[in-house]
Amino acid sequence: MELTTLLLLVYRLQHPSASPKDLDSVEIKLSKLALGQLLGELRKKFAVHPDFETLLGRYLQTRNYLTHHFFFENGLNLMLRKGCDTMLSELKQIEALMKEANGIAETMSKNLRKVLGITEEVVQTQVRAALRKARDGESNDVS
Repeated sequence: MELTTLLLLVYRLQHPSASPKDLDSVEIKLSKLALGQLLGELRKKFAVHPDFETLLGRYLQTRNYLTHHFFFENGLNLMLRKGCDTMLSELKQIEALMKEANGIAETMSKNLRKVLGITEEVVQTQVRAALRKARDGESNDVS
C-alpha cells in the first residue's frame, strides 16, 4: 500500500498539472501491479540506498515465501503445540521485517507529501473515503 502511495506522489511531482482523473487512473494501474513490479518501479524513480535495496529484496522474498510456501511447508506443524509455537515465532520475525520495510517506505512517502504540501489530514480523509467505497462495494475503476 505504501509503495503505491509513494509512486503516486512521485507521479504527482513529475506531473504537477495532472487532473484528479489522471491521478485516479495512475493509482488504479499501480494497485494492479504485483509487489515485485512495484519495487521495480520504485527503483526506476529513486536511487535506492544499498541497505534499503537489500531490505527490499529480503522483503520481497519473505513476502513471496509467506504467500506461496509458508503454510504448505508448515502444514504438519499445525498439529502440534510446539509446531504452532515455531510457526508463530517465524511469523513474528516476518512481521518485524515487513514493518521495517514499510516504515522506510512510509518515511519516504511522508517526505514527498511534505514537499507537495499534502497534510496527514488530507491523506486520512482520502483513506477513509477509499475504505468507505470498498466497504460499500463501489469501484475505483476509471475506465
